[in-house]
Amino acid sequence: MAKKNNFWKWRRRAVGANAWRTRVGKCPVKLIDLLAAGVPVVGEAVGQVREYIQNNETGILVEPRASEAFARNLILLLQDATLRARLGAQAAATMARDYNWARLAERVEEAYATR
Repeated sequence: MAKKNNFWKWRRRAVGANAWRTRVGKCPVKLIDLLAAGVPVVGEAVGQVREYIQNNETGILVEPRASEAFARNLILLLQDATLRARLGAQAAATMARDYNWARLAERVEEAYATR
């Protein structure tokens, strides 16, 4: 078990940042996984991506199809370890606080209570 845990810790540290490009607004489960693991992400501001990434708080958002801005921000994230650490830590904390099972159950109960 200890070897498995060490492997995942190493793997999380090995991923410095992630580029999230999508043209659809579906619920991006992989994006949620990355943010929960503390991986800072540059993403396009479409659909639910805007809900999960708060610009310069839990990641970096760029306008859709703005390839130069996307590349510039990804390079910035890869070159700035302090920024990566801050965004990654805030993303992990936000996911743990707002998207845990207890909080999601509360949201479902609230939705049914308003009907």
